[in-house]
Amino acid sequence: MNPIVRFLQRCAAPGIVVAALFLLPAGALAHGPSGTGGGDAFRNTFLIVLAIAIPIFVLVQGLLIFAVIRYRRRSDDEMPRQVEGNTKLELTWTLGSFAIIIVLFGVTLAVLGDDPGVPDNAMHIEVVGHQWYWEFRYPDTGVRVNSQTGARS
Repeated sequence: MNPIVRFLQRCAAPGIVVAALFLLPAGALAHGPSGTGGGDAFRNTFLIVLAIAIPIFVLVQGLLIFAVIRYRRRSDDEMPRQVEGNTKLELTWTLGSFAIIIVLFGVTLAVLGDDPGVPDNAMHIEVVGHQWYWEFRYPDTGVRVNSQTGARS
């Protein structure tokens, strides 16, 4: 088989995964202006969380792939070297995770504290959850919409 074709076959699945990692967030980022006063703040919070999460995801996946390749069993009668406990490493990832959670908590708390509330001209909607569907009631207009059939009453 042609070496180029073999190379492309080996890289197809990882290439699709990498492309998906970069394209999936694009749908969440591509939208128009906010309809509420607090919407932009919530969007900015989402972007901060995304900016923190993507590098962590890439780092963890890279370390996972490295560990799987580096420490794999090479033959049936060979056992990889067993490593137990690394206090410095465990403290680092525990405190690092805690620091990230504290930062995210602070950013979220600041945004939630600045929520402007419900505008005066807001449309009132009552949502009722039934066992298998949602019902949306608009008391100002008397319209009811059933999510199961889309029927209005």
